[in-house]
Amino acid sequence: MKRLLIGALAALAFGVAEAQSATPAPVTGTVTWTAPAKDVNGNAAVVTSYNIYAGTTTTTCSSSTPLTKVGSTATGVTTYTATGIVPGTTVCVAVTAVNSAASPPESGMSNVASYTPVIAPPAPGTPNAPTNVTITIVITPS
Repeated sequence: MKRLLIGALAALAFGVAEAQSATPAPVTGTVTWTAPAKDVNGNAAVVTSYNIYAGTTTTTCSSSTPLTKVGSTATGVTTYTATGIVPGTTVCVAVTAVNSAASPPESGMSNVASYTPVIAPPAPGTPNAPTNVTITIVITPS
């Protein structure tokens, strides 16, 4: 029996694209807080709305992190839906209580809370083409 080994076949080109890095899709988060029970004078708190402030940082959120007003709520609402949060970015959030009849009407900032959404792993891709393909032909005399 004679064996004839034919060298490796040419690589098969399947047009498998290389993975491209892309900005992850923004996500939505819910900010929640507890309403104050008392005002600065010790009386029952009257809150007509809340203001939500947010910012981003590459380090840790703190009271010195620059925050911008991003929204407000109606009376009695203690949640806010934040949109457009980019995974991998640390978001810093604080809330103030507002009593439109008070002077000044807005409380000081709450504690600064932070959250960093995790970047989801990429979806499984198409496998690469096989390599080092060979063929062995066995010739059997008759």
